[in-house]
Amino acid sequence: MLARKQGVTVVSWPVYETQTALRFDPAVKAMLLNGEIAAVLLYSPRTAACFSKLYRHLRVEAAAERTAGPPVCLVLSEAVRAARGKELQRLSRVARKPTEAALFEILP
Repeated sequence: MLARKQGVTVVSWPVYETQTALRFDPAVKAMLLNGEIAAVLLYSPRTAACFSKLYRHLRVEAAAERTAGPPVCLVLSEAVRAARGKELQRLSRVARKPTEAALFEILP
């Protein structure tokens, strides 16, 4: 780190820790299956991959149930879109620039 090389003391202070979700909350699951969620905002490749994995599992788990199609995913960048997996990439809209305001502009 440049600051350390210049003699500045640097202290790392973790502010939060993320944990990958293992399943959708039951209320979210029901809303997804019923088509009540029109769009999902995805900010990073990691969250895009996690959402896609959970959604694929949800579709397999609920194959016997009548389910709505997947929600449109609004993504911050092409890198986030690519992390969604090929079968879900076509359902993604990419923001014109990597900002939350640009994501909001493409809300359905």
